Formats: sequence, C-alpha cells, structure tokens
Amino acid sequence: MNEEIFDRNKLKFTNKKTIKLVENKNDVDKKKEAISFLNKQLRLYNLDIKKLYNNIPEYSARNVLLNIACYVAEDEELIDIVTRRREIPYIKFAKRTGESKKFIEKYKDYLMLYILLIHNNKYKCIQNYLAIVDGREESTDIVVVEHEKNDKITGLVLKKNSRYAIVITHSGEIVRVKHQSSSIGYEVTGREKKGIMYYSRQIVALVLILVIAFSSVYYVYNKPKTTILISGTSTFKLEVNRYSKVIDIASKTTKGKRVISGMTYQYQDIDYVLNELTTEIINNKMVPENSEIGIIVSGDRLKNIDFRLMEQTVKDKNTENKTNVKIRINNGGLMK
Repeated sequence: MNEEIFDRNKLKFTNKKTIKLVENKNDVDKKKEAISFLNKQLRLYNLDIKKLYNNIPEYSARNVLLNIACYVAEDEELIDIVTRRREIPYIKFAKRTGESKKFIEKYKDYLMLYILLIHNNKYKCIQNYLAIVDGREESTDIVVVEHEKNDKITGLVLKKNSRYAIVITHSGEIVRVKHQSSSIGYEVTGREKKGIMYYSRQIVALVLILVIAFSSVYYVYNKPKTTILISGTSTFKLEVNRYSKVIDIASKTTKGKRVISGMTYQYQDIDYVLNELTTEIINNKMVPENSEIGIIVSGDRLKNIDFRLMEQTVKDKNTENKTNVKIRINNGGLMK
C-alpha cells in the first residue's frame, strides 16, 4: 500500500520538449514495438481511441490525471485491482486521492491510458516522449498553453491511415492530425483533424434553432385565425389560418363526415375549399328546403375574392339545373 499522501500538483505536463527528438532507426523500431503492444492493450482494456481524441481533458485536468496515474502505479493494491479487473475502481480511487468520483468517472479513459503508460516499462520510449516536470518548481522554460484552433500539433504517431494520423503529444493529448505521409513510431506535425464530436455543440445549437423555428412556423401555420360555419342540411365547421389556408374541417352528421372524407382540403386555399364544399353540398342534395346555404365567418374576415369562385359555381349550377340556390354570407358582421 502506498503510504505517501496524494499530491495533485506533484507533476505536470509541458507543451514543449527542450531536446529535439532524434529519429534513428533503432529508436523508431523500439517505439513501433511499444506502440503495437499499447494498441493491443487498449483493446484488452476496452479503450476506444476515438473517445480519447474526441474528449481531450483540459490541461489542468490532464495534470491531475497524471498525478493520480503515478500514485496508482506506485500502489500495489490499486495497480493490482486495475490490472486484474481491467477497470477503474472509482470509489476507491476517490477515497484514496480525495478527487471526486464524478471527475474520475468523467476522465476514466485518459486515466487508464496514463496508468498503463506509466506502470509498464515496455512503454519507456513513450514515457520519455512525454514532457513531464516537477509541478511544484517554478521555471521560465515550462510552457503550458492550450493549443488554439489553427495551431499545428506535434506528436508521436500511434495509428495512421491515408488521411490522418493519431498521435500522442508531449503534453499527454491524443489528437488526430492531418498528415498523409505519417508512419507509426515517428514524430509528425500537422493541423488537428476535427471529428463530428468537435462540432457537436454547434450541431446541437443548429438543430435546436431549427426545431424552434420549425415549431414556431408549425404553430403559426396551424393556429386558426378564422372560423367558418357552412349550413346546409348538415353543418360544416372550417378552421382557417392567417395565410387563408384551411387547416381543418369537421361535421357532426354522418353524411357530412362522408362528404369531408372525399375531399382534399388541408392547407388548401380557402376559395378552393369553399367552392369544393359548396359543390358537394349541392351535388349531394344537402341544400335546405328554403334553398339557402348559410355561411357565417367569425374571427378575421375573409376577402371578397375568397367567395368569388364559390359564387360563380353556384350561379352556374343554378343555370344548369334550373334551381335557385342562394348563398347568404355573414362575413364577420358584414352581410353579403
């Protein structure tokens, strides 16, 4: 058991190595061997490298994770639990280090990565690549800056394909960089290749804006501004939005419901629907004995032009059938 008190500030990463990396074949071969073993161990510990480059902890959090990893690597009980179970015992780690269980759970993947790298001497070449210094010493040589959006990033290649390389940086980040000619075990420099997770906030914000916009349009488009009652032997109730589009028709009678079921009316212009409905009323002999079809408009008034097609159809029907069907319109108090 490690009797040393946990110090979250004992060590810290820097962004910059003071000694330039020399890429001789022997060193590269050792790195390739270590990286190959690391990739196998990541799979064994169920660590998805995508999670590592999509969820990079901030610099201060990485430093805390580094110190937890070093503390665990020196504690026989804790390292035995990790290597035997291949998982992080959150509660035990929290109790022993004083860090919150929530913090350890949030960054469990990076913590496991650091524990594996620090505990196993197979990774000595990767350990040497990391720029780690005494966190309690002040030094003007220590550079601690988060990389910006367009900064070029330097790192040791862990995986690669034809479009990008996955690297580990001096400061312990796993990053995807755009680099077509990279090779595993070599150091490369390139701009970060952003994945979908990087834009997740923007995507969520855009989706939220679109949902709000769609909901607003849907609400406005489906909010009735005018109600029309058409009375024959059955009564029909029409709901019309502010754009003079019919959004609903209802009738309480069986015959009325049958007439509606055969019509295409939703989101059609009111003049078209009035004409169709009046035609159906006449054709289905639903005109009252006094030959008067009543139309009452409440809410926003309709324009005179909205009645013209219907009025012309009724006129043509009267001529054709030698009838005298009348339309009586109360357009929001204006008689027509």
